[in-house]
Amino acid sequence: MECIYDPCCGGGYLLTVLGFLNHERIKTIMASDISNDAIQLANENLLLLDKNGLKKRIWKINDLL
Repeated sequence: MECIYDPCCGGGYLLTVLGFLNHERIKTIMASDISNDAIQLANENLLLLDKNGLKKRIWKINDLL
């Protein structure tokens, strides 16, 4: 199992895609950024890798509709 770390993750797009494509090989994903807003967005995106996080995003989108 691998651990990946992105020190300047921004919105976490790359980490999220890597997590989707390699979920069977990745044990830990770590991210950091100088911007608190970027960290918040990265956290929201990385939550998509979890079934509960995905369900919450679907509920949020349905509420916006």
